[in-house]
Amino acid sequence: MEEKNYSNLIINNEFEKLANISNINDLVKYQYLHRYLIEYLLERRIHTKMMDAIALVKKEWTYFYLKYDIIKPLIRCNLNTLLQTYNNELLLDILLKKLNHDERIKLLHNLKHDSYWDFHNNEEKIANIYLNYGITFPKVFIDKPVINKTNLLFSKNDTKLIDEFKKVFCDCDKLTISFYITEFKRGMKNDKEKVLHDIKDLIQYKQKNPNFKLLISNNTEGEYNPIQKQIVISPYRHNIFYHEFSHLRYDDIDINNKDDILIHYKNIQNKIDESHIVKITNYLNNFHHNYEQMKKYFSEIYYHEIKKKYGSYNEYIKVICRDIEDNYPEMIMVDDRLISFYPDYNKLEDTVVELLSLEKEEYVNNLTRNFYSEELILENLLDALLMGKIYDGFFDIISLSGHSGFDFIESDDLSFNECLANYEAIKKSSKAERLINDLTNLVGYELIYFLENYIAINRSLSNKK
Repeated sequence: MEEKNYSNLIINNEFEKLANISNINDLVKYQYLHRYLIEYLLERRIHTKMMDAIALVKKEWTYFYLKYDIIKPLIRCNLNTLLQTYNNELLLDILLKKLNHDERIKLLHNLKHDSYWDFHNNEEKIANIYLNYGITFPKVFIDKPVINKTNLLFSKNDTKLIDEFKKVFCDCDKLTISFYITEFKRGMKNDKEKVLHDIKDLIQYKQKNPNFKLLISNNTEGEYNPIQKQIVISPYRHNIFYHEFSHLRYDDIDINNKDDILIHYKNIQNKIDESHIVKITNYLNNFHHNYEQMKKYFSEIYYHEIKKKYGSYNEYIKVICRDIEDNYPEMIMVDDRLISFYPDYNKLEDTVVELLSLEKEEYVNNLTRNFYSEELILENLLDALLMGKIYDGFFDIISLSGHSGFDFIESDDLSFNECLANYEAIKKSSKAERLINDLTNLVGYELIYFLENYIAINRSLSNKK
């Protein structure tokens, strides 16, 4: 149906027809007299079962339901939807403000019933939000190893810049702002002037692109999305922001002649011979050996945390079994994978053991990848330089970080873009001197000189558009 026909339905008071249009997403796509079509329905408390179902999973719909106090359907809202922001506020917070005490408890139960594993991943965050409404509940799971703490204090002038950053990025929730500021602090320990310059560029970019977002997510280690205009980083991995911000700068901020740059870069790539490959292979295999040893250590840390909280692993299993029985989820999904289906509780303990094996794997993986964050970034750089051959298994190396060669073939400048982004992240790390020396020993100084020259021309403190 064309947009003008929707307007006619409103003019003619045919709201039931409007609520049942075939392209239902048009309700939040089109406007009439500066209001979305869905608003004309919700203000009259008209909503279908189909509309309700969509409002549980799509944040724009959820927001409109909240705006017009259509609350009852949202008691079953998807947790990941409620943990998104709209107009600078978490949807979960907006919903909780509209509920009474009993409804808040009911929502809490439903979140575990409908999204048990997602609740597990966000238990600390949800507990802190509920605490704002005077509700405490026992946290069942052991704490996740997040990285949003640092002891570095800002100077008076730096604080002014950070305050400006907070003001410009006021569409971020407090937790997200905290994570990004922590990343700035980490970088400033190693390259303060450059990080301050990056913050200024980030502020200017946001002012020119108001729809640009800074986000955190458990579902990625890091991503710059030029289409959605957002950077997403993980709460479990440091230094990734500088990698992703480099991608943004390369696309939108840098001043460069890309054709000449890529010719020079490819000449450097072509000089990598078998002797370099042998050194890279030996270097990465040694790193991977250390990586596996550290995983064993962090596995011991995982069990230590369980013992500290519950006394034994078996008690931890029992506690989670009771929690599942109390909230009786009909199914438990982990990363789109069905772990178990209820109400068959005969094998509940086996299911919990399976869930905890996934929890342990995730816990150990997060700690190890964060501990070796910079080394993984260096491996990613080497993989980009070799056009994905490490990732694709061309050498005697099991890849821990990289991209498929198909990605590099599809994008002519991705190899350089990735190489540069990884180098920028390494430069702002506490391991910069050692890893840049390692890189020089592996592939020679020409690449370092080339990347430094690019940064000096395009990203120097005095170079402004």
